[in-house]
Amino acid sequence: MIIIKKIILLVSVLCISFVAVAQNESIRGTILDLDGQPVIGAAVIVQGTTIGTATDLDGKFILSVNSGQTIEISSIGFKTKTIVVTESREYNIQLEPDAQFLDEIVVVGYDTQKKVNLTGSVSSLPAEVMDNRPIVQASTALQGTMPGVTVSTHGGAPGDDSPSIRVRGLGTFGTSSSAPLVLIDGIEGDMNTVDANQIESISVLKDAASSAIYGSRAANGVILVTTKRASKEKCSVTYKGYIGWQIPTALPELVTAEEYMILARMATENDGGTSIYTDRYIQNYRKNNYHDSDNFPITDWQKEILQGDGFTHNHNLTVNMAGEKVKNVINFGYVTQNGIIKNTDFQRYNLRTNTDLQLAEKLSLRLDLTGSYGIRNYMPEQKSIISFMNARDPLMLAKWSDGSYAPFTGGSLNVLPYLEGMGGNTEQRKINLGLAAELVYKPFKWWTISGTAAPRYVQNHTHAFVNKFFYHSDPYVIS
Repeated sequence: MIIIKKIILLVSVLCISFVAVAQNESIRGTILDLDGQPVIGAAVIVQGTTIGTATDLDGKFILSVNSGQTIEISSIGFKTKTIVVTESREYNIQLEPDAQFLDEIVVVGYDTQKKVNLTGSVSSLPAEVMDNRPIVQASTALQGTMPGVTVSTHGGAPGDDSPSIRVRGLGTFGTSSSAPLVLIDGIEGDMNTVDANQIESISVLKDAASSAIYGSRAANGVILVTTKRASKEKCSVTYKGYIGWQIPTALPELVTAEEYMILARMATENDGGTSIYTDRYIQNYRKNNYHDSDNFPITDWQKEILQGDGFTHNHNLTVNMAGEKVKNVINFGYVTQNGIIKNTDFQRYNLRTNTDLQLAEKLSLRLDLTGSYGIRNYMPEQKSIISFMNARDPLMLAKWSDGSYAPFTGGSLNVLPYLEGMGGNTEQRKINLGLAAELVYKPFKWWTISGTAAPRYVQNHTHAFVNKFFYHSDPYVIS
């Protein structure tokens, strides 16, 4: 019996050892393209895990993987391939080129190229990516979509959330602008005046090799925006739209009034000061809080300030008309964005017509007309409201029990009247009109001569109204 137990134990140990060895087995392989050339830097990953490696200069790899698991091989410019690992330990794998990726047309300077032929550093963003995102300002379409392109939004106010764009950091010094050069259909402009639905593609030229033709203006990179043009001999009407709501995603959890007094006293005493929140003061609060809310207030400034509905909706209508000699696309867009702070909103109307005329066999005319009209409403003291919400003492009363506004001590400003529209308003209106006419003569297939005229009209108008109102130091004394 003892001998049998020893045999069973020995078999068990052998089985455990076998499993351990099986789990640590490695496979070897070579990744090649269809021409038999090694694919360098291809990613080889065990599907469903974080285990992976990359091919070396000869396209070879070694990877620890169990039989029956699936490995996934991917590389830029090739279609992703999956293989189920069998008993074999050696694999020769061929990747097929991704024709869609390699044939993608990218705008580079005065011309277009296929991605496979690019020598400079260029990233492109097709219209399909923007179609799936709720975009109000076109510049935010670049956020998180391209390596080396940093998009930073410094504010979230409706109509004032245009981000700063940096392409591979800063390329200028001193007071020079660090923003990249933006060209819309070859004309310098502001991409936020263009409705995102009107954009066909966005290309970003990042290095000197790709942007050299623009000279010193390209020191911080170049953003080329191409708008949609009429399809060949096709007539269609397209509508796109969305509605949504913006809400605060993360708000700090507030302490109670009593907890605030205790923590505030600790902070003051740690700084060597004397706090007004003595033990007697806190005891009086406990005793009288439920009887006299005016004298022992607690104000949730987050709820007082963040009362806007955040409702937004976007509508876009495109009419495409194309014949043999004349092609035209008309695009009309409208967007409304309400803030999560009351009495703040933004509206914008966009109109764009792109017309292509074939005047003769070798002579053509491009005529583009653009217009945008934006209206932004906000209140005085808006810039300080968010910092006010985070730093204001919750024991400072916003309103008395009769609904009148309470003053703050120490020169602080009670912003609640402004939030409720009592303090006035500010309205900004911006009109942007543009015309681009380009005459193109092509005497030979390899030679193009063109001349462009692009007048532009921009008008900014700001109307500010500040209303006088009263703070009441006592709820029963009316000024």
